[in-house]
Amino acid sequence: MVFSKYNLDEFQGGPSGFIRQNILDKKIEGLITLQTLQQNYKPDFFKKVRKKLSQVFNEEEKNSWLVNFTGSAGKIYQYYNCAKFDYIYFHDIFSLYGCLNYIPKTQKIILQSHAPELVSEEFKNLDSGEDSINKIKEIELVTFKKADHLIFPNPDSSLIYKSLICKSSKINYILSSSQSINNAFTIPLDKDSVNLLFVGRRNHIKGFDVLIKTFEKTRVHRQNINLFLAGEGEEKNQQGVISLGKVNPANWIASVDFVINTNENSYFDLSVMEVLSVGTPIILTLTGGHTFFKDKSSGILTLDTLDFNSLYILLLNIQKPTLADKAEMVWANQDLYKKYFTIELYKQRMEKFIAELV
Repeated sequence: MVFSKYNLDEFQGGPSGFIRQNILDKKIEGLITLQTLQQNYKPDFFKKVRKKLSQVFNEEEKNSWLVNFTGSAGKIYQYYNCAKFDYIYFHDIFSLYGCLNYIPKTQKIILQSHAPELVSEEFKNLDSGEDSINKIKEIELVTFKKADHLIFPNPDSSLIYKSLICKSSKINYILSSSQSINNAFTIPLDKDSVNLLFVGRRNHIKGFDVLIKTFEKTRVHRQNINLFLAGEGEEKNQQGVISLGKVNPANWIASVDFVINTNENSYFDLSVMEVLSVGTPIILTLTGGHTFFKDKSSGILTLDTLDFNSLYILLLNIQKPTLADKAEMVWANQDLYKKYFTIELYKQRMEKFIAELV
């Protein structure tokens, strides 16, 4: 049973987008989601659940997102009698931690964390308090130790978590996939400029700070290059940078010359696979799980690491592809998507994993 207590949104990264695109309503043999389980309850049941959950925490606890999140996970586990399943599949450490006291010894735990860095590191970079960070470190250690099976898209993505992986852990590699982007239309853009698109969170792990500084220097020496930003985050008021806000990026992906992904470290981004389905050329750092893409397609321009000078040279010299070159790059990327990343292929990989479990 896939345990996911959060809203599932196909336009989000992390577990929310992953489960929505890869698992929900995909009829994977042997797999059921919490969302499917909820459909078996009458509507008034949810009102009772919400009322009871609101009474679980005192006022101090309600102000703590960590207590609230983990505590509600445990309550939901109980309400839906999740202990009756042989295996339970978590996609974040906090949900698992909240359920640990209720999981019977006979139930096997599967954990797949989707973060491109340790969660404790992420919160450290958000300037969280020392007590919170220490608690999260404890949660990381406990949940990875308790997990019977750990899932990663590929070996290099697992290196993010090497400090948490135990000798007794059974590691399984199941390559991710994404829904294809269909029926996107093109938006008229400056034909004389190279138009780039950045999709995602504007933080250090996504390499956003390095990208912005590099782009600013690039614009000093060439004005025929634009950078569009899709997603929420810090606004940038500088020449050639256009913030689109939180939008469905599909039409922009289909319209720009290159989508740029400058991750400082990578898990395995849904957005990259979505771009491949459209065929738009990609500029990509080969970090973490994204080492998979090395030499895989002529439509992927790669940097070995996120380095200011290397990125600057690339942006300074990159040219708008000719129609013939663009067609070849689009074909190569779409072919790569069809070979590895369709939903049907993920379904086959997951069903094979489940069959081997039982």
